[in-house]
Amino acid sequence: MERAHLAAERVMRTLAQSIKISDLPTGKRMQWVNELAKDLNDIMQSEDPANGAQDFVEDVLEEFVNDVERWMIRVEAIEQSLKPTF
Repeated sequence: MERAHLAAERVMRTLAQSIKISDLPTGKRMQWVNELAKDLNDIMQSEDPANGAQDFVEDVLEEFVNDVERWMIRVEAIEQSLKPTF
């Protein structure tokens, strides 16, 4: 288990070091990218980057699932409003 944990940390460090930024965003996208970069940097500088990355991904996936659920509720409501009543 410890070897897998260390391997995950090495993978995270390698990925972080290999990122090349060629197109810098502006406006709201720039703010979002800066916040993301800060969060990832904080994770990489933490005592346990593998667990930090896992927590980060879990949070992102949870937010994504919640967004999809809200979207599906809206779609369902629109579909129901378009059904003909006989």
